[in-house]
Amino acid sequence: MEPAYRVLHNGPKVTPIAIEDFITRPNWVNTQRAPWVARRFRLTRAELAERKASARYENVDAIMGSPTKEFTDREVEENERQGIRTTPASDFPETEFFDLYSFHAFWDVNGDGVYEDVKGVIELETGTLLRTEINNLGLRLIGRVPYQAIPGLLYGVGICHMTEGLQDEGEMLHNQRLDNLKWSMLNMFKARRGSGINPKETVEPGKIWFVDQPEDFQALMFPDLGQSSYQAEMLVNEYADRITGANDAMSGIADDTLKSGGGAQAQMIMAQQASTIL
Repeated sequence: MEPAYRVLHNGPKVTPIAIEDFITRPNWVNTQRAPWVARRFRLTRAELAERKASARYENVDAIMGSPTKEFTDREVEENERQGIRTTPASDFPETEFFDLYSFHAFWDVNGDGVYEDVKGVIELETGTLLRTEINNLGLRLIGRVPYQAIPGLLYGVGICHMTEGLQDEGEMLHNQRLDNLKWSMLNMFKARRGSGINPKETVEPGKIWFVDQPEDFQALMFPDLGQSSYQAEMLVNEYADRITGANDAMSGIADDTLKSGGGAQAQMIMAQQASTIL
């Protein structure tokens, strides 16, 4: 039987890095020229054994007794949602994780005064280097893609930060509109004293009420602010769209509010504009 070969992937792969897993100095804006950058990632015991067997990592045995003992709030929340114990499962070594750091650092390897870009993998608790090599590519495969950059700082401003106040305002208007809808649907009634209508009177379809005057029994109507509050909420959303640049026109979508049409060429122009912003 002859072996068969198949190409599963032939091209670049973009992997987002959580902000808490990327370690460097906030004032080192250029990740390509920063003295050092590092990324935290985790491997299981089985993955470490596989990389040891394939000679990708060395000194693996030195870290086998140092599994991860701390978890992020996000990991704890997700584990609790699934009913998984978040403490290290020492009774089951196969389920343990190991915190590792892949890094790039400029270092004078040869002592000739020229700093080379060294990349490798290290386990910090024991200080064990699992892999080191010179980055002969001349480029660190780490990119910085902020939504809106801040001059002189590594971290930019994202949509959540830009619209934090508007999000609170929009949420308040939305909740108040729901409260108004509830009160407008659950009407109360008023009756004149001595009319014979008591507070425990039952209300049912087709029931006949005997009153002396039409004003003896009336419903207390709450003002329906649904339309005006909806318009206010949409106005807040429009403000957020303008701040972030993610409105309908910039997304290549015709504006439903202004009923702006446009042919295929106009939609293509709007789509191209969206790609430059987003």
